Amino acid sequence: GMAGDGHERIVIVVSDANFRRYGISAQDLKEAMGKDSSVVVHLILIASLRDEARDITAKLPAGRVHICFDNHELPTVMRKILTADSGIDH
Repeated sequence: GMAGDGHERIVIVVSDANFRRYGISAQDLKEAMGKDSSVVVHLILIASLRDEARDITAKLPAGRVHICFDNHELPTVMRKILTADSGIDH
């Protein structure tokens, strides 16, 4: 939609951080995340390999990558993303 129409679309991708194993580069992710300007892509990494998660975060759009070191953090992170991007002031 057009900017300001209140219909910003959010895509939340949940993955582990083992991108090297899958042959996915930070550049691949960055391009995919920026493909459609009307869609805000957030990446949630369930990190087991902390270093890889941090490395990739540094190369991607600020504020769009969230690292969970524990599955229990997932609901909190989702809530944070959805409330921050909803246009509602809290």
